[in-house]
Amino acid sequence: MNKFGINLPKAYRRLEQLYDETVELASEDDIIADVGTDHGYLAVMLAKNHVGLKIIATDISEPSLKKAESLARSQNAQLECRVGDGLAPANEATLACICGIGGNEIIKILEDSKFCGKLILQPVPTEKDLRNYLLKAGYFIKKDYVILDEGKFYFVFVVDGKKHKNHYSKKDKMFGKTNLKHITPDFQEYLKNQINKLKFLENFDITSLSKESKKDIKQKQQYLKMCKKLLKRG
Repeated sequence: MNKFGINLPKAYRRLEQLYDETVELASEDDIIADVGTDHGYLAVMLAKNHVGLKIIATDISEPSLKKAESLARSQNAQLECRVGDGLAPANEATLACICGIGGNEIIKILEDSKFCGKLILQPVPTEKDLRNYLLKAGYFIKKDYVILDEGKFYFVFVVDGKKHKNHYSKKDKMFGKTNLKHITPDFQEYLKNQINKLKFLENFDITSLSKESKKDIKQKQQYLKMCKKLLKRG
């Protein structure tokens, strides 16, 4: 049994990480919305272990919310479940967890809600699109890193509202700033994965390709070189 006493899915390291980041980012007066809660694992983990926090679980799917309500009852966890799209059902939230959905869908939720508060984000996939959006929109990215859970890579963004300016280099935008500061075993595995995907380009003949295709291949080859350098540095 895991430390929460809840029957979590097999790949639950990601959930534990999201829980830890949420608890670290939250203050005692925050109202937390778990957007797209699905089975409600994260919301229930928070409600069960941090009774003083107000937790709202939202989902566009009423059947999913019923699963979350059932899990909350089984754990004697107090949370509100509200049906609706994005952050619309929880407009009083000051901290939003939006995890397990596409980066472009997360962008739409943030644009529609004009949310300026704290965020825990975990896109699947399109993390680069989300990172670029957060930077352009003026959100302060406190952490930006990858974790490996049951053979899959997940990017996690910890965002502290729109309080400070970000200083992101081109390389930061490509790999995630926190990854470059702390080359963890998970990030090393990510780099190995990227190298394996792109190694066929090392001696790729581009002479017969169009100008646009040549540019694309060259960019990927440069990215491949950077991955190898970072892996050696780690």
